[in-house]
Amino acid sequence: MILPEALRFARFRLQMKVATRAPFPRDKGPLFRRGLIPALREASCGSCAWGPGPLPFVLLPPTDDRDWYFAGETWTAGLVLVGDAIGHVRCFLDGCALLLRRGLGPERARVLLEQADVLDPRDRKWTSYWFVKEGVAKSRVVPFAAEHLRERAALLAGRREISLRFATPLRMSGADALPQALVDRLYALTGDSGDSGDSGGPAAGMEVADEMAWTPRPCRTPEGRGTLRLRGDLDPWFAALVAGQHLGVGDGAPTGFGHYELAP
Repeated sequence: MILPEALRFARFRLQMKVATRAPFPRDKGPLFRRGLIPALREASCGSCAWGPGPLPFVLLPPTDDRDWYFAGETWTAGLVLVGDAIGHVRCFLDGCALLLRRGLGPERARVLLEQADVLDPRDRKWTSYWFVKEGVAKSRVVPFAAEHLRERAALLAGRREISLRFATPLRMSGADALPQALVDRLYALTGDSGDSGDSGGPAAGMEVADEMAWTPRPCRTPEGRGTLRLRGDLDPWFAALVAGQHLGVGDGAPTGFGHYELAP
């Protein structure tokens, strides 16, 4: 089975405001990655600490390439919580707010978390969830489950070709490793690797066409940018590919690497 039945996650959109005019690097991912985990641990209530295994969250930093922002301008980032972490959303939001208040960039510019929205898997619409100033949840979180992913996958049924356009670098040994890496990640996030089996890679009726530009990294997995094109019998894969749009794939997926959009 390619998609684990136990998979559950919730996706949030973080709306932030830059408080002071300041320079920022074009790649903003490292600003968030560097201090995120310490800030989350500091803001933790104790009962939401995570143990060994994959981190139960995914942070999607802003992907624009601007290098200057002015006071009052806004940013948008993403946060995905997986499994039991969904019940501790307040701790994660407090951790993100703490990271932003400490300052980002070479001049430690302050960025304020103003609100968080949640994506409803039933109608794919964003709903206001949390306003920081009010400190009150405005709506209920409905997690994505296997049934929602299969419903979305049904809209793609019958396609023999689809592209994965990576918005952030993919860190992986090579394009052919993607099918099994995706399956392994989804099952690891559920805490169950017993039924994941072997995806079979291209032997399972899928051809992976590599259109990525790969950069070697000494002693680490290569980094690819661009598009992977999948061809063949894709119907069994679509639900897992839809899940991967939210959860990422490859090394560093929890902190923003390996995130893609599906495109014809």
